[in-house]
Amino acid sequence: MKSLLLLLPALLGLAFAHPAPELDSRAAPQIAHFYFQAAATGYNLTVPADGNWYPTNNGLNVNIITALDFTVTQCEFATHQQVAFVYQLSGADPYPKEQFAVGPPQPIDRVHDAYERLSEE
Repeated sequence: MKSLLLLLPALLGLAFAHPAPELDSRAAPQIAHFYFQAAATGYNLTVPADGNWYPTNNGLNVNIITALDFTVTQCEFATHQQVAFVYQLSGADPYPKEQFAVGPPQPIDRVHDAYERLSEE
């Protein structure tokens, strides 16, 4: 009888427990933030990192692309003429920003980003 009394709270707990919610098998994609610098001006662009191409919808002649929270080397940028992208780091340690210098400066038509985020330590 004593063992039944000891098990009673556990059995009642199981009787009233709710099943665990099912997790969505597809997690929402990460968001990537970019800053496209065009001499003394520029613009921000936020896109999901889901492997798709997204238009920038901006005609500024960009000379630097900064990845604010994403690994810029995991991204591709489309232009309508030949261009060179030169990787560089900007800013002070411990959190420098990854950048591509764009040469010659020109509009960036579309951006395609992958799935790897910079670590936040």
